[in-house]
Amino acid sequence: MNHHVIETFLGWNRTTWKTTPEWLDFRMKLFDRFTLRSISNLDSCPIDVLVQASPENRDQIEAFNFRYPRIELCFDHGREYYQNIRQDWVIITRIDSDDLFHRNAIAEAKAAALTIIESKRPKPVRTVLTFPNYWTFDIINKALIPPRDPAPTSGPFFTHIFHRSIFTYWDKFEELHFRPHGASGAGDTSGFKLRPDRICTTKHGQNASYRKKGLEWPKVPLEARASWYKGTGAIFDIEKQNEILREFGIYAEMAND
Repeated sequence: MNHHVIETFLGWNRTTWKTTPEWLDFRMKLFDRFTLRSISNLDSCPIDVLVQASPENRDQIEAFNFRYPRIELCFDHGREYYQNIRQDWVIITRIDSDDLFHRNAIAEAKAAALTIIESKRPKPVRTVLTFPNYWTFDIINKALIPPRDPAPTSGPFFTHIFHRSIFTYWDKFEELHFRPHGASGAGDTSGFKLRPDRICTTKHGQNASYRKKGLEWPKVPLEARASWYKGTGAIFDIEKQNEILREFGIYAEMAND
């Protein structure tokens, strides 16, 4: 038997960068309107969503009324949640709290994980599946960019598979699972690859990767968009964007809200 869960980080303070109440309020609203909407759209829904957050942000996060019913707020890496799992295997699919799943993403990740488990091919300690590439929806500049070539070498879009002999041994599980992207196995080219078009990231002006460097995603003048995205295959037509984004549970006009 197995237990599959989605995991994300929201309001997670780093040693090099701390969230602010204003930033966290923006991100919770984005998470609710975009990421959770895409999760509600999954063919495999319902599924638990573990939201990992720093304890100092607990009051603000607990006060927010998330519309998805199966959220587990975790301020201790989810230790109690994981140790209460009774199945033999746990399958953990990771996404950022401002990004989107294709409606088939979780079903395909679980099917691949079960194939590995049932064929007795999982690695003794940790098996990794990756979504090796992704779409990008630039909310600010209203552009949809296809998966890039070559694919990025690592990212936050992976699935970890652990046997209960690992995930019930907390210190070992915590060491193996809660790792930076580059050490999580996401960049392991020898790992198991899933379809490259099952994730859509967003650019919105408050991306943590930019904010912690003191940067912001630029707003490009309308007449300069094509030049800015030259060579990327960016899609600007709203109808064409919606043909793709509806598979992620959203629509392009949400960028205007």
